[in-house]
Amino acid sequence: MLNSPVLSIITVSAFDEIRLARTMNSLARVPKNVEYLIVTPEKDLNSKRIWNKFQNDFNSNTKIVHDKNVGIFEAMNLGVSQASGDYVCFWNSGDELFSDNALDVLIETLQSKMPLWLICQGDFSWHKPLILDDSELKGFVLHEFGKFISHQTIVTKKDFFIDLGGFDTRFKVAADTAQITAMSRVAFPYFEMIKVVKVESPKFASRNHRRARLEVILIVLLYLKGAQRVKALYNILKSEVSSKFKKYE
Repeated sequence: MLNSPVLSIITVSAFDEIRLARTMNSLARVPKNVEYLIVTPEKDLNSKRIWNKFQNDFNSNTKIVHDKNVGIFEAMNLGVSQASGDYVCFWNSGDELFSDNALDVLIETLQSKMPLWLICQGDFSWHKPLILDDSELKGFVLHEFGKFISHQTIVTKKDFFIDLGGFDTRFKVAADTAQITAMSRVAFPYFEMIKVVKVESPKFASRNHRRARLEVILIVLLYLKGAQRVKALYNILKSEVSSKFKKYE
């Protein structure tokens, strides 16, 4: 497509119009080569109303898509299928653009470096800044204690995302971890040190932490092999044992 957006920022939101409005307003004046795509259930009339007002007020490059409200990662995959950008990233309701300049730098990097995927820096009120290097990514994939990557800071080439099968919807909480694991087995990302997104404290993952821990074990068994699988399972077991002991201290 000629003059297609470089980047599509996708937000999946269901009946969460106040936080969605905060994210939308932060993106009110983004450049025309950035698309903002919202995925909401058909019955989420308040979000649809906010989107219509946003369009009228700012005439920005936005799109709304309706899903069947069957799962977050199913909705994210739907968003990618409807996205026009060469690259895609996923922000939650409540996340905000850190600065217009940061987005300009990100777009320039995507156009000049053309990575399969990229990890940028996030602004976290609840976590220290990300460590952006290969060692941190390897540690995250092997579930080493304290290693952390936020899915909001990941930008992926759309074709690469689709070729890998999109988010694995067998996982209802940790499909983003599965996706990072799959991408890291193909290529290491480009690291962009500038802060692009203010990441709100996680809510869905926190509410579903028990299921997430089980899914992480299944991801290791399905996505890793040999020594990596053994190392990751060891790290998970060590973390679980340590957590149990702390409860009795």
